[in-house]
Amino acid sequence: MEQMIGAVIPWGLNSTAKNDPYTDLASAVVAQAAKDYIKILRKLWKKDITVQARRELFLGKLDLESFFHSAWYEMLTDLDPDFLLSKCNSTALEQEKEFRRKQAEKRSRRLVDKQKNTTTEQEEKVHETGQSIT
Repeated sequence: MEQMIGAVIPWGLNSTAKNDPYTDLASAVVAQAAKDYIKILRKLWKKDITVQARRELFLGKLDLESFFHSAWYEMLTDLDPDFLLSKCNSTALEQEKEFRRKQAEKRSRRLVDKQKNTTTEQEEKVHETGQSIT
């Protein structure tokens, strides 16, 4: 996320002074809104949330989209809001894909470990009893 924010938000566009605390604050506000938007998108994509939770997330998404198209946002940055929203969407999608890939990897490892344990237990029984499994 930090890489996306750094690449997407041209820090200091609204000010000529470097390390201007007001510019830093404006950038932090926009960056936090982008992070919140990505978080909401990822939660909305989950299947196991209640209708009420989905409604609340959707309202939060609409609030953030309103912010990105507001006069206040324009005061904070010159970055095109639709460009930022597009980047947030693609970042959320990439993060969700990575999360699901890691989950699948963990499930695969657990399955392999379970199979190894079962095989080891069977081999121990064979060794203890001296019988073969046929």
